[in-house]
Amino acid sequence: MKIENLLNHKNVSVKLWSAGMLLPFRSSLCEKILKEISKANGMVSFSAEITLQEWKKGTLKLPYKYKQ
Repeated sequence: MKIENLLNHKNVSVKLWSAGMLLPFRSSLCEKILKEISKANGMVSFSAEITLQEWKKGTLKLPYKYKQ
């Protein structure tokens, strides 16, 4: 299964994780998904909001290195 398939997962935590990992590759789509998640209440929405903030500031530290 590709990580991209998880962007449509029914579990919002899975969507959050996959959108965060794919930000460098599918930034427009992932930003949209993270914005949707951040509108809810709870820790997952808070995490989505912080992820977006750090991404926009350029300070998001991803747990892997990728080649373009």
